[in-house]
Amino acid sequence: MKIENLLKKIEDTKSLTILDENGKKLATLSADDLFEVMGKKDSPEKLYSDIIEDKCSAAEIKNRATSLGIKKDSRRGLYLLELEADISSGMKEQAAELLRELYGTDKSAVITDSGSHSLVLIHTMPLKKETEQLKDNAGKALSMLNTELMIKLRVSYGSVAGELGDLLDSYREARFAMDVMKLFYEERLIADYASLGIGGLVNDLSRKSCERFLAECFGNKMHSRLNEEELQMVTRFLEKDLNISETARELYLHRNTLVYHLEKLQKKTGLDIRHFDDAMRLKLALMVEQRHKKKGEQ
Repeated sequence: MKIENLLKKIEDTKSLTILDENGKKLATLSADDLFEVMGKKDSPEKLYSDIIEDKCSAAEIKNRATSLGIKKDSRRGLYLLELEADISSGMKEQAAELLRELYGTDKSAVITDSGSHSLVLIHTMPLKKETEQLKDNAGKALSMLNTELMIKLRVSYGSVAGELGDLLDSYREARFAMDVMKLFYEERLIADYASLGIGGLVNDLSRKSCERFLAECFGNKMHSRLNEEELQMVTRFLEKDLNISETARELYLHRNTLVYHLEKLQKKTGLDIRHFDDAMRLKLALMVEQRHKKKGEQ
């Protein structure tokens, strides 16, 4: 019998009675007893971990939460913390302990393992100002681990989960936000799924859509990718709102020299980024090319 069916039986009868072949009572098990017998003593952390790994059904979530005394309808924020890749297991555990100290050790704040160098923090949210609290919690976690352990990390988060089962969606959103941040916004350390901008849109494109857009933008005009100098020039030019004088100062170039390079770029790409429409097309094309390359590597 599947564990969720056993747990449902326990929920209906408050216990599970084990009988021998003659119908004689051998034992009565509670949900905790059942997990103990199976060698899988349940805990809030294990339940949360199973939810975000999509390992349990709605019925099992309900029964396990009841057994553990966890409120099923509390609103919870979920944060994905990706630590530097070469972090040791000991340092990772120290990071987890610090987070437990910061957010408490009861059932409202649980740290779960997510990959070799990631942690997941699940925290009960206040009734008001959830958006501000999500951002504040992410900043506190980042600052504390940077200060206390000198760990480099990024933090991402998704929507607040209204029910336990919604934590799976929240985790997927946080993972998506982390991928977008690493791909398009390398300078950022915190990503909110609700505020990914163009990067979130581009990251959702299929391989076919990427190829179609690149062909539409460049056709056969872009014989080679932009080199590092060209990429730097385009990036600075966009950051300076297409202001030639400001960009020239930033790049330590004479204004006329920058204009010359922009004209060369126009011949190479067919786009004059001194005009807003062409500048946006090139920006999008570079982001799509990044996404296209990533999909090709997967």
